[in-house]
Amino acid sequence: MLVLAAWIACLPFPAPAAPPGEDPPDLLLATESDFDIETWGSAGTPGGGPPPAILVVESQPAGAEVYLNHAYAGMTPLTVKDLPPGGYRVSLQRKNYREASVFLTLDPGRTFRVFGRLRSETGALRVSPRPADAEIYVDGLRIRVSEGLFPVGTHRVTARRFGYQDFSADVLVQADRTTELAVPLSPAVFAARDFTVSRKRLNPDNPGLTGRSDLDFSVTAPGRGRIILYAADGTPVRTHVFPDFSTWAQSFRWDGRDDAGRPLPDGPYRALLSVESRDGKIQGSMAAEVVLDRSLLIRYRSIHHGQPGLMYAPLTSSLPAGSFQLGTLFAGEADRPGGGEWERRYAAQLGAVVGLAAGLELTPVLSLEPLADPGEPRLDASLGLKYALRKDDGGPFSLSATLGGHVSSSPAYAGLSRFPGLTAGAVLGLRFGSLGFAAAPELLVSPYRIGDNGGAGREPGLDAAVLSRFGLYLETGPLLAGFSTVLAARTGSGPPRLLYPIHTGFEVHGLLPDSLLFLSAFLSWEYSPDRIRRLFLGTGLGIVY
Repeated sequence: MLVLAAWIACLPFPAPAAPPGEDPPDLLLATESDFDIETWGSAGTPGGGPPPAILVVESQPAGAEVYLNHAYAGMTPLTVKDLPPGGYRVSLQRKNYREASVFLTLDPGRTFRVFGRLRSETGALRVSPRPADAEIYVDGLRIRVSEGLFPVGTHRVTARRFGYQDFSADVLVQADRTTELAVPLSPAVFAARDFTVSRKRLNPDNPGLTGRSDLDFSVTAPGRGRIILYAADGTPVRTHVFPDFSTWAQSFRWDGRDDAGRPLPDGPYRALLSVESRDGKIQGSMAAEVVLDRSLLIRYRSIHHGQPGLMYAPLTSSLPAGSFQLGTLFAGEADRPGGGEWERRYAAQLGAVVGLAAGLELTPVLSLEPLADPGEPRLDASLGLKYALRKDDGGPFSLSATLGGHVSSSPAYAGLSRFPGLTAGAVLGLRFGSLGFAAAPELLVSPYRIGDNGGAGREPGLDAAVLSRFGLYLETGPLLAGFSTVLAARTGSGPPRLLYPIHTGFEVHGLLPDSLLFLSAFLSWEYSPDRIRRLFLGTGLGIVY
């Protein structure tokens, strides 16, 4: 809170608006580089004596003491009314800042605004480390030179160099003086600590970094080390020898393979870290465990319709507990209402997928369109749950159940929007190698009368519809390409009938090499019986962990 308050205090204040009925402020002068002075109002009419003046004093940073003709008047921001016209010296004082002052002649009946920028008092700090190539930090920021100017006050100085003990000290910097600090670093005793594993359960078949586990530790001084991974029966399967330690952080990235590059079977593996100092006198070891489990699928999915999968059809796979996905979508939209001229619009979407437990994931989504018409933007929000009844673990058949809710500031069934209401459905998945198919019937109960031609209607009234979602996709490691469509049929009030538009889309998602980032591109359209009424062309950026 103190940091936030200090940051707010350093923000420049906008000029106050002129009182109603008076002229706007005019910049009179900048008497010094530290001050801006504005004035507005009129001098009034003769009779009854000259009207008083008003003085508004502001500063950056705020909280400065204000003195008028050497008499204390208050703290900035300050408004002083009923000042007799005449000459005034306005002085600003604040601890650790240089005093600033300006002389004003206040005219009767006018309002004067004085905005002063205070300059901090500074002093020089010279740090002399031994060894001379040690890293120097002042208040957590690294400095590249041994001497520099800093604001008056106490500063935390830290020095570090690999192979030496860290040094920290509080140093008082005084105004217009040079403070010298000698930093003699002492050699560090060799030690290794903090042996951690980034993914304790690992599926090496997952794409990119989601199929890797980092084994990390730190050391204090030069030395040597190696990691040996053992199978459950004690057989060594992978050995990694580190180069001689020359920095603190050490890491080995394991891909679930043995020394010959062959994939290892699922199961627990024990990682044993052995280290020793450069002279061999100090030795130590630490252990950790990694479990290979190819049933833990981490895949990037579209969240366009409020459930993870393809654009218009969910897929059965679920993120493991503790994994998550963030995704954005930006689309150019060509809209043709009523068969007239094409209109350009823009849309955006932000969503997430969170693995809550084994087979259970939560998906919140926010959509905004059209951005080209700020008078009537439509904001939509969805919240979906999906639970894997039969996991997508490499077999041909998988099954999931879905629940969802959707609200909209302008109910519709077009673009990024869904029918408002509650949904419940199932997802049947069939997969043969890299090729997959999904069928997802879904029941919708809406608090609005469900209309045709993209409208959910604004008329309240309980209604229902069945949505049939279908998807066909190809997934090969870091690449996912798919086609999906959704058909809606009204089953509530009125006779059952197919509802338009029909939504269809193509999409491609690709993982950037050696990263957790995905790039997406898609093309979709909405089809009514007589025409294509809307086109979408867009892209997206997402991350999955």
